[in-house]
Amino acid sequence: MSYRRLIEHSITAAIVVCAVLSAWSAIVPMRTAARSDERWYGRKPTREQWIELAGESTVPSVVVLSDVECPACRALSPMIERARIVHSKRVRFLVRNFPLPYHPRAFAAATLIECASSEEQRWLLHNRLLERQDSLERVDFMKVAWEVGVRDTVALHMCTRGEKARQKVLRALKLAESMGLNGTPTVLLEGNYVDLQNPNSIEVAIERVLTK
Repeated sequence: MSYRRLIEHSITAAIVVCAVLSAWSAIVPMRTAARSDERWYGRKPTREQWIELAGESTVPSVVVLSDVECPACRALSPMIERARIVHSKRVRFLVRNFPLPYHPRAFAAATLIECASSEEQRWLLHNRLLERQDSLERVDFMKVAWEVGVRDTVALHMCTRGEKARQKVLRALKLAESMGLNGTPTVLLEGNYVDLQNPNSIEVAIERVLTK
């Protein structure tokens, strides 16, 4: 094969790969409850898995499994934020990191989020990193942390370099994989997968649980 022909084949292959990835990014947020088999979601978590994921609480819990380099996660973010604001006094919202292996900075970002001192700080970091998704490879994580109100960035930096935070991310990954999950975003409410097809699906699911 000539050099020119090789280049032409390489360009064609790259275009095909980009098209597939773009299609997948559009499909992921459209996972529906009607198609909640293991191909689209995962297995329903056991009680033990749910407690490990969300902890124990007297109020309903929403868990969002996310990857800050995932385009579909960024697209879903306004829906989640709206639900968080509306239901903040009656529902816990927890962000859990599921960094996908083909996203180069996702694991480091997940470690940063795990090192936050509160759930609110985790959300702030998560959302700000989603906003910077297109330039994440150039983002200074400590600067982002300062922007969202973290003042002890020295301690935060030391935490991100430690083994404890890394192991927390690895445990979360292992738990998600044990549930059969293989993609993001994934949202669970009280251990049940939430239909992400419609703009108000999270709020509708929450209202259904609150009015039982």
